[in-house]
Amino acid sequence: MHEANPVVFITGATSGIGRASARRFAEAGWSLVLTGRREERLSQLQRELQDLVPAHAARLDVTDAQSVAELVAAYQYQPPGNHAAMSAVGAIQCDP
Repeated sequence: MHEANPVVFITGATSGIGRASARRFAEAGWSLVLTGRREERLSQLQRELQDLVPAHAARLDVTDAQSVAELVAAYQYQPPGNHAAMSAVGAIQCDP
């Protein structure tokens, strides 16, 4: 990703609020890390937005703790500047 761009990590980017938010962040110049369960939709959104900003896509099911940890570890480098994380998922199971 380009260091000059702020970065947003979006879960649930394959539809609804997550997809709309990805488009808005791209229009505002943010680099994108797009995640969701549906790979075809992720690829389509990445292709749509990568002409505007750097856009990376990764399949992610937020109910799988190990895959979440692995993906977060892969993106641990944080260039200087503004960063955000946005979760637009329908349901998250939490253990009491």
